[in-house]
Amino acid sequence: MANILEKYIPWFPRSRKRWNRISNNLINAFYYRLHRWSKNFIRVEYSEVNIFIKGSTTRELYLRAWPNSAEPLTVKWLEELEEEDILFDIGANVGVFSLIAASYARSRNRRVRVFSFEPHFATFSALQENVIHNQLGGDITPLNIALGKANALNTFKLSSLESGTSGHQLETDTGKFSLISEFISSINVMGLSLDSFAKIFTIQPTAIKIDVDGIEEEILRGGETVLQSPLLRTILIENNHQENPAIHEFLIARGFTEFKVADGPNMIYHKTLN
Repeated sequence: MANILEKYIPWFPRSRKRWNRISNNLINAFYYRLHRWSKNFIRVEYSEVNIFIKGSTTRELYLRAWPNSAEPLTVKWLEELEEEDILFDIGANVGVFSLIAASYARSRNRRVRVFSFEPHFATFSALQENVIHNQLGGDITPLNIALGKANALNTFKLSSLESGTSGHQLETDTGKFSLISEFISSINVMGLSLDSFAKIFTIQPTAIKIDVDGIEEEILRGGETVLQSPLLRTILIENNHQENPAIHEFLIARGFTEFKVADGPNMIYHKTLN
């Protein structure tokens, strides 16, 4: 098609790379419009398995639906989860990475159990719908819980009321907040420590993914017992240890080795074998 257009249309861009980009954008735009007309579910940019998420907000359409482009190493890390692994997806948002972990494992005839933690009310609703729509209710457990350092009823400050958004912040005893200077509203939410959740429900993760806004260290400090378990093999956390060395030092002191830098500020740690 590109050759024909280049031959008969002098002004047509001759760069095949540019043509591919233009055609892919047109196809994706059409595909997204089609799915928005069809109950608002859109296909996630992931070639291994067909995954669909609700696409009713701009964030869901143009950010959450593109995991392979945005975080390819995170996707690869999820694909490497093993049979009967248990993943804690903390800050799951609308659940794209939870869906990838569970659906990819199922496509390879193995099972990965995922516990998806998301405190934002609208985003949690979308997370539930996405799990149901992809028929992964037996593998993914959505949890409307804010994990933190301790068990408490905390104020959850909201940067937006729309699903799929970020920049929200759980108010804690440290008083630390995200870079968002203004929040439009707030709501009280139930908070649990990582250790409390694991003890109450007798669930020990083998892998943990943490993508929250500013309280990563508090979540880790609330999970001393979980982190020390030999069953926990790997952690992916959004943290640039040059900007926040405390998290890096905390994990190193508890037997983890920095394996590699993942996408953007994400870091991957593996448990050091004795």
